[in-house]
Amino acid sequence: MKVKLKIQGKLLLYILSTSLLIYGIAFGYLVNLMIKDNVASAERTTDAIVQKYANLATSELKSDFDITRTIKDAVKKYPDFSPSEREKVFDPILKEVLNNHKNYLAVWYTWELNVIDPNYKLAHGRIQRGYYRLGGISSKTRDTVDITGENIGGIYYNIKTNPREVLLDPYISTFKDVRFKNDSLFMASSIVPMFYKGKFAGLVAVDVELDRFHDITENIKPYTDSQSFMVANNGNIVSANNKDFINNPLSKMFEEGVIDAEIMQKITSGKQITFYAQVNGQNSYVSISPMYVGGSVTPWSIGIIVPIDFVMNKVVIRTYVTGAVVILGLIIITLIIWFISGQLTFRLSGMTSVITDLALGDIHKSKLMKIHSQDEVSDMRTSVNSLILSLNKTADFATDIGKGNLDTEYKPLSENDKLGNSLLEMRQSLKQAQIDEKNRKEEDRKLNWATQGTAKFSEILRTNTDNLNAFTYAIIKELVQYVEINQGGIFIINDSNEDDKYIELAASYAYERRKMLQKRINFGVGLIGRCIQEAETISF
Repeated sequence: MKVKLKIQGKLLLYILSTSLLIYGIAFGYLVNLMIKDNVASAERTTDAIVQKYANLATSELKSDFDITRTIKDAVKKYPDFSPSEREKVFDPILKEVLNNHKNYLAVWYTWELNVIDPNYKLAHGRIQRGYYRLGGISSKTRDTVDITGENIGGIYYNIKTNPREVLLDPYISTFKDVRFKNDSLFMASSIVPMFYKGKFAGLVAVDVELDRFHDITENIKPYTDSQSFMVANNGNIVSANNKDFINNPLSKMFEEGVIDAEIMQKITSGKQITFYAQVNGQNSYVSISPMYVGGSVTPWSIGIIVPIDFVMNKVVIRTYVTGAVVILGLIIITLIIWFISGQLTFRLSGMTSVITDLALGDIHKSKLMKIHSQDEVSDMRTSVNSLILSLNKTADFATDIGKGNLDTEYKPLSENDKLGNSLLEMRQSLKQAQIDEKNRKEEDRKLNWATQGTAKFSEILRTNTDNLNAFTYAIIKELVQYVEINQGGIFIINDSNEDDKYIELAASYAYERRKMLQKRINFGVGLIGRCIQEAETISF
């Protein structure tokens, strides 16, 4: 036995089940979307921040190269001075730079002996001059290097054979400086080659302590538990949140095998890279951006490590909030459906008896219902009222047709009003029958008229055969009078003279009088001449 559900129950069952399905799909979609959106947002934010701090660190290193180039420009005339003048003129420049930049550990230059001494003929050998910090005070250093031969494995020989600006990888050196707790300093050097008369002549270098970059990496903390680092071209860490990693390979910050040869090759070549990796047991997003400084082909990089679990925590919180909103929404929808369906059931019940009576043919106007609102139910009542009125109108129209009143005005409800259109077709059929009857009578009248006319002209032909003028006149007179026109004429071709053929008016009749006219018309002249010559009817 089938259970008969009322509208209220059906609305609750169908709409709530559909709402649950839609909410479930939407909830799953939103959660998935939130996960993707939060992860993508974290990636974009991380990439933007790492790029920002890469630019900041680049500007720091660039300023060191700018000063190194400035020193190069200041000492480029060194070979033009005498040995006694060189120390007085150029050494103060180095000392001044060192004293004005507290993060510089040494400022120095080196010149090829064969450039500054014309009498020195060997391809190797150089002098080295500079200042370094000793106990917080600038101290001078003077050396003569590579007299016995080139150090082929050294950085100087590398730059000499391939002149270029170089940012040296970090290294540990010993300086006694009151600013530091120990003598071992983590430092790097910016090196710029010098040329004299188009020939490699030496280089200028600034040794910079790298502790200042710790402030940069310390400030990079876009998310809780995120880590940042700066790595040199050789893959060693320059600065990190955890100082224990400094001067260690980058791979030490990750699980074994994460920093493979491919990633190191990208870092060494200065490419911006991103990847996911396990860091301290957490799945993390890693973004690394290069720092190109001056003409150096050995870029350093800055990177950020962001644990994805932190991003997921935000998603979980949003999921709980979204779920609570979904449940609250379902409760509200249930209450609204219950109220609306109850009102709808009550209002629809009043229409049932009226529609039942219409189905039985009772279309009395007393069945018209009152309209109290402007909604779909009211539209239904309006439609039922329109149906009652239209059925009454159709009944009246049918009655008029039955009485023979075929001109009664009637307009169907629409092009799909089958009953109304059928009545109109019936009326049209009746009208057409009347028209056909009228046309038949008119045809009979015309036939009688033609028959009578034929008889009259036959009589004229029979009685007027010996006199052409009398014959033509009789014909034109009878024709003008019979067809009830004003005037007419008969023209004939006069060919009595083969050399002078023309058209001649044989007889004419106008306004109930005989017209005695003589008229000659040549072929092709006027309407008569054209009509006879062309042998075609002309009417206008």
